[in-house]
Amino acid sequence: MTIEPLVQTDPFEVWKRVVQEEFQKAPSFTRSAIWIGAFVAVIALAYWYDRRRKVAVSGHEKRDPTGLFHNFQEILKLPKEMKHLLDVAAKDGNLKNPAVLFLSPFLFDRYVTQQQSQEGSPNLNRLRQRLFPALPANPQKEV
Repeated sequence: MTIEPLVQTDPFEVWKRVVQEEFQKAPSFTRSAIWIGAFVAVIALAYWYDRRRKVAVSGHEKRDPTGLFHNFQEILKLPKEMKHLLDVAAKDGNLKNPAVLFLSPFLFDRYVTQQQSQEGSPNLNRLRQRLFPALPANPQKEV
């Protein structure tokens, strides 16, 4: 390792030269391990950054079914009372993806109507008519 006066050289250049000299002294296995470790670290950092960016943009993870369910509630501009009834219906029904309540009148009637009879809220009938206007209440078959 050579030491040069720091006044004449850039500190980064000195550090770079020292690292290069020490790196050249290391066995080839160690050098390979360092390169592979650095590559894996860069990939992991890029993945972590991408995940954080997606969560920051959307407010939830892309594969979060509960987040999708709550997004539907926000899009429909549902009042708090109705959101609560739908949350309870989804929870009581043990639905893995509660957003299906907004896609299928059969599932809506099966889970939400059951909840409505317990809570006694006519608002859910209005929501059903809004979601599925062309379909009669309590259909026998899924459309």
